[in-house]
Amino acid sequence: MLCAREYTWLIAVLSIGACSTRSVAQLSQAELGTSSPLAYVRTVFLSPVLTPTETSSREARADRLPVTVDHVRQLTALGAGVAYRTLRRHLEASGTVVLPPLAGSGYDTGVQWISAGDDGEKRILEEGSRLSVDAIVLVRLDTLSVRDRLYREVSVRLSAEVFRPRDGTKAGPYSSFSALRTAPRIIAKGFVRRDEQLAEEVAENAARELYVMLDRGTQEAEAAERRAAVLPACVPAVAVLRRGRAAVLETLAVPMLGRNADILLQLEMEPSCEIVAFTHIAKAMRELKLSIEDLWHGDTPDIYKAAVIGRRLRTDVVLLSRVVSATVEAMPTPDDREETFRAEVTVRCAAIRISDGTYLWDATRSGSASTTIRHLTTTIHARRADQAVWDATINAYGQIRAAWEEFLKQRRKRQ
Repeated sequence: MLCAREYTWLIAVLSIGACSTRSVAQLSQAELGTSSPLAYVRTVFLSPVLTPTETSSREARADRLPVTVDHVRQLTALGAGVAYRTLRRHLEASGTVVLPPLAGSGYDTGVQWISAGDDGEKRILEEGSRLSVDAIVLVRLDTLSVRDRLYREVSVRLSAEVFRPRDGTKAGPYSSFSALRTAPRIIAKGFVRRDEQLAEEVAENAARELYVMLDRGTQEAEAAERRAAVLPACVPAVAVLRRGRAAVLETLAVPMLGRNADILLQLEMEPSCEIVAFTHIAKAMRELKLSIEDLWHGDTPDIYKAAVIGRRLRTDVVLLSRVVSATVEAMPTPDDREETFRAEVTVRCAAIRISDGTYLWDATRSGSASTTIRHLTTTIHARRADQAVWDATINAYGQIRAAWEEFLKQRRKRQ
């Protein structure tokens, strides 16, 4: 009887232990599935590296090797192929079956060129779904840049998204960046290392870093902000002028703000972040038939339209600003020989993250300035008042820059 009781007790303990083990295993699988996009994935469809036909290049000095569009295009094809083979090698080394096979798939080079407005995503997802894989890894080469200054620099930025066809979920985008420099030769013309060598190394480094992000499901905060577009400021055409002791309201033209709207917002970005040229921004806005005023609803940014511009420019962050209010108070001296103009300007600036359409950062700051002049002519008064508004605007944007630098500083501390 005693042996039977001990046997029953032992069976109960083992059953409880087995149930506890299964619960912990299920919990770990659920947690791991949400953190790592490649968790419990056995078959993967790895897309060829989607590469834009428009390349990024900078003009070289006359005594250096030229940086032509064709040269950058060749480097881009080389880097995309290296990135594809590196990602495929790491996935296969982890025990994952990578489809389609290289032989006879048409993906021998691992590169698929895409034109502006065509991301190639639909074709890749349809082809991957037909193969009934666990996950589809969509890889893009966002930029390959060649810069020629005192040194030669080649940089590559890759991004990837993971789609699970069976449950319709998506993870990402995950982004990686790599750059290498080489010094010029002392005697002969050229550089110590060739551009092709730099392109292969930076592509391999970026692909290796991207695989680690896909495997762990994490990345640094600034890793997803490698390309930013700083839009021109939205400024008013007139300011409110409050004149005299009777506080009579008038309108004051401020043409200086309109002439300098594209240079008001100047923020310090991360060293690896590339700023889109203003000519590309203007071209994208013309093609989308959008103006700066269309990006604002009163004092609130239109996140949807900002994201549309960001996707067209293939950027990660869009920064936009607006002069919310501009007022000038004109107060004469008791003897009416002089008049003091005091301007107050309020500016709002926002950084929109394109991947999820949310605010990365948002700030509102104010600035003031004043000037005193003798009574001369109405034209001189208007010019001095316009100058006061301009000085107050510069001070307000200076406060915006200080707030942005503090945001970057605090974010670096948290990492």
